[in-house]
Amino acid sequence: VAESVWSTSAERGSIENVRFENIRVLDGKFPPSRIMGYDDAHGVTDVSIENLSILGRRIRTLPEGKINVLQAAEDVRLR
Repeated sequence: VAESVWSTSAERGSIENVRFENIRVLDGKFPPSRIMGYDDAHGVTDVSIENLSILGRRIRTLPEGKINVLQAAEDVRLR
């Protein structure tokens, strides 16, 4: 298993049922975000992002928020 820059553990897990609410980015840069799993057995599923505002603008879609859903990630919603 390859090492990760995000963890010191070589063991892989899964991420599911995550909810982000009332996030406001008030200042600074607006870089893209990535939501992705490692592989099909170690993926990300059921992520809800509710009431996201970036630089004073309400974000209503994943592309508008520069949120890229990549490999082994599914059911990512912006509300």
